[in-house]
Amino acid sequence: MKKILMVTGSLNTGGLEIFAINTVELLQKYNYKFDFLIFNNQEQDFEKKVREMGCNVIRINSPNKGYVKFKRNFKDVLKEFGPYDIVHSHLYYSSGLILKISKKFGVKMCIAHSHSIKRKNDKKIIKMIVHHVLQYKLNKYSDYKLACSFEAGINLFGDKAFSESGIVISNPININHFSFDKAKRNKIRKSLNVGEDKIIIGQVGRLAEGKNQFFLLDILKKYIENNDAILLLVGDGPLKEKLQEYSVKIGIQENVIFLGKRTDVNDLLSAMDIFVMTSLHEGLGMVILEAIANGLKCICEEHAVVEQIRKNNNCISIRGFNVDEWVKTIKSNVKREIDNEYIKTSLINYSEEQFAEKMNNIYKSEVKNNG
Repeated sequence: MKKILMVTGSLNTGGLEIFAINTVELLQKYNYKFDFLIFNNQEQDFEKKVREMGCNVIRINSPNKGYVKFKRNFKDVLKEFGPYDIVHSHLYYSSGLILKISKKFGVKMCIAHSHSIKRKNDKKIIKMIVHHVLQYKLNKYSDYKLACSFEAGINLFGDKAFSESGIVISNPININHFSFDKAKRNKIRKSLNVGEDKIIIGQVGRLAEGKNQFFLLDILKKYIENNDAILLLVGDGPLKEKLQEYSVKIGIQENVIFLGKRTDVNDLLSAMDIFVMTSLHEGLGMVILEAIANGLKCICEEHAVVEQIRKNNNCISIRGFNVDEWVKTIKSNVKREIDNEYIKTSLINYSEEQFAEKMNNIYKSEVKNNG
């Protein structure tokens, strides 16, 4: 049995965390032993779940709090809980440091995984140099360079490195789990006291800077000038209080429902009429795939979503952040027209079975130690 350390940094609700947990669940039949490494002392959203799956949850300080101490603590983890056959790191450039230590400590397979297409707007020379050095380490010590999309791979590893040896592993989705359900729609709307005659605009995601939700509130303010609508914000995060204050400031607080973290996202999607994602950047954008599986039209900024999703008929992309253009696009797409056959066909490459087979082929392979 191969032993695998998943380095996720946290086990709270987030794209890469959900991906890592889904990986463990879908690969249970292949008889691997997984542990999780996180950098947070507080109880995490998914901690109980991963422990119930037989995984250790290991805590140490983040490398951002001091590399020397992190290196010592990480070596202790590898010694105490290992030996590990594989270290699979889902962090950004920090993966380079983690995999370097892993290699030096004798881990046979080191995997770096990119989940984001963050826009690199920082032009400061020092930060650019640091990024270059970390990217070099990342490419040197990773036996496998994985990414949720080609764009995400290029973003983290660089064009040349990922084009030559990178592998795209599309995140899996259980289409049936997210299919539209009329009964669930009625139940959720009743619980929210929202009638069927009212449009529900929805978004699922962390309330944080990269999700650009202040712009979404501006969209809603403009939209309800001539239309009756409710905005459902599903998720929590550091900007929640400021977003609530802003909704009051611009006079739309009665039209915004902050639902916080929820475990019934599939039901909530059925209650919505359109899904709007104002993110500045995403990786694959799993929540868009979930919304598409539910039969929703999804409005997004074109640079924030990978091409393979933009090609889907139910994804409408807009260049830039002009409120009037977003409002006009939402108005034109609020009516649900569910084509279940198209949904299944268009999402075939994201099947759980296909994903599990690809990941198993990687995990079971043998690599030479290049540390």
